[in-house]
Amino acid sequence: PDREHDFFDLYKNFSHLIVNLFDDNFHISNTPISNAYYSMGAKNEQLFQIFHIQPIDTNTNISLRYTLLSSPGVFQHQKSDFSSFHTNLSYISPKKNYSTLFSLSLNKVKLNENGGLLNTDEFENNENTDKQFMTTKLLTAENRLKNNQFLLHQTLKLFKLHNTPLYAGYLGGYSNMKKVFEDATPDSMYYSKFNINEKNLYDSLFTQLISNIIYFSNYTNYAETDNKIKVQLGLKHEYIKSQFCD
Repeated sequence: PDREHDFFDLYKNFSHLIVNLFDDNFHISNTPISNAYYSMGAKNEQLFQIFHIQPIDTNTNISLRYTLLSSPGVFQHQKSDFSSFHTNLSYISPKKNYSTLFSLSLNKVKLNENGGLLNTDEFENNENTDKQFMTTKLLTAENRLKNNQFLLHQTLKLFKLHNTPLYAGYLGGYSNMKKVFEDATPDSMYYSKFNINEKNLYDSLFTQLISNIIYFSNYTNYAETDNKIKVQLGLKHEYIKSQFCD
């Protein structure tokens, strides 16, 4: 079922990079398909992505996707890196009365934080044409995000009445996210209002989501149906926990 989670708002700034498995698509093919892509920008921005789908047999498919994204940024200490590994495994019975879909996603994000320009006049007066040499407020601070997701989706056709099938489904998922902010030399005036007197500044948050859905419907995404009206009823339970961590 299509759904949204408040949990995923915690990294909504990275939603264009990190795929929410509850909204992901499964790929099914009778033949192997591979695709590789590489791109480099004018400022050495780089994107590399490889995708492969492989039928194991007539009813089972596996797909893999790996992504690397890197950008040095426009200003000093503004480098960003992203990596993602994603795999899907699907099985659909020959009569299409049972299916199992499993998905795994591992994501990492690293962002340097420069705190902005130390001297804005240098930018406004165009004193330095190479923005990489403009002094910034922070030189060793960075944000790191790590996200792991697992998803299991099963459907079973119970019976068919007057050409209308009834399916029972289970959708279970687990996702965790660790966000870290660290500055190895927090002696900048940038932190003066926070009364920080540490040699190493470290702050982190670890959040977990466990979701379970049981539902009944008169359709599935992999079996054709003549139903003009699609109906789905279900029960959802979610558990979310956040805590500070080392």
